[in-house]
Amino acid sequence: MKRISSTHSGANKQLFSLNLIRAVAIIMVLLHHSLRDDLSEDFKYLLDLVLDADALLFFMISGALLMPVNGSWSEFIRRRAVKVFVPFVIWTLIYALSYYSDGWINDYTLAMQIRWSWLSFNFWPGWFIPTLISLYLIMPLLSPWIATATRKQFHYVLILWLLSSVLPYLQPIAGFDLRYTPLTLMLNAVPYAIIGYYLTYYRNRQPLLPSYVVQEPVDGLTMSEARRHARRIRLVVMYAMMIVAGVVLPFVLRDSFEQVDVRSISHEWTATPGVVLSIFYFSLLVRVKTLGVIVDKVVNTVSRYSFGIYLSHSLFLTVLFPRFIPEIMDSTPLLFIMVFASSFALTYLLRKIPFLGRYIG
Repeated sequence: MKRISSTHSGANKQLFSLNLIRAVAIIMVLLHHSLRDDLSEDFKYLLDLVLDADALLFFMISGALLMPVNGSWSEFIRRRAVKVFVPFVIWTLIYALSYYSDGWINDYTLAMQIRWSWLSFNFWPGWFIPTLISLYLIMPLLSPWIATATRKQFHYVLILWLLSSVLPYLQPIAGFDLRYTPLTLMLNAVPYAIIGYYLTYYRNRQPLLPSYVVQEPVDGLTMSEARRHARRIRLVVMYAMMIVAGVVLPFVLRDSFEQVDVRSISHEWTATPGVVLSIFYFSLLVRVKTLGVIVDKVVNTVSRYSFGIYLSHSLFLTVLFPRFIPEIMDSTPLLFIMVFASSFALTYLLRKIPFLGRYIG
């Protein structure tokens, strides 16, 4: 198997779907982080469920674009370091200095955040970057298997992943430690990347259904028509089950158990809602080839700036807006618009800086 990005040279329409997923994901991130108390508690929780897969889609895109790793492993790691690690460290320093200037941290904390900026994060959405980097480090080891894996083997990973996503709900009842279960190695970004690659590579071959799904011709249908009809029905049923597992059940059962905090657990990125909705969004969007010339350009632009937007948007949410325009902090729609416009504009300007722009946004 070849990497998705090089399967067909110059196939821009093929890659547009991944740009679309990236653009949708960053917009979901900004909306998710802009939710405020002007929304009712239950409606806000419902939106949380719908948007919880936002950052997780980036793990899947990384798997689709970067695996299997070809050529020099050291070259791969170096390129990822320049593209992701260096901007992460720079923005960690920027946040540290902004917190210090606002009086949130003292000299000692500033020094510690600067000293450990390469290892940890100090801004709200920063958890995602070290997790993504850890995924990059393991990609070369996974790639030989990715290059030769069959659909059944990918389904094996998918089944294990789905089973692991139930464990966070069982933990409060059974009292076990998630770190020490047979499925502990599935509670990370790796299955997101593997299934992201799989869904992209087999996007035109119904990857979520077994390849042996067939049906005898009925009602005057040919075999191929009957097969398509059967697959269509199964896909509708499967997508409906994803919505039920990812949104309906966590919402309906949100306050049903004293021993299990369904609201809190459902927001964990390794729990069932995040897993099934990531598959749901990715598998639907990955087959989109175009939305029209104008919309395609907008999507590609937002996608290109998505990483810079992700790194910078918390600066506006937590530091600049509360200090200079606090009146917008209680309005979800207004805050979302302002955060998107500001982080997009800042990323655009930073990327225009010669040489340094690539290391900032």
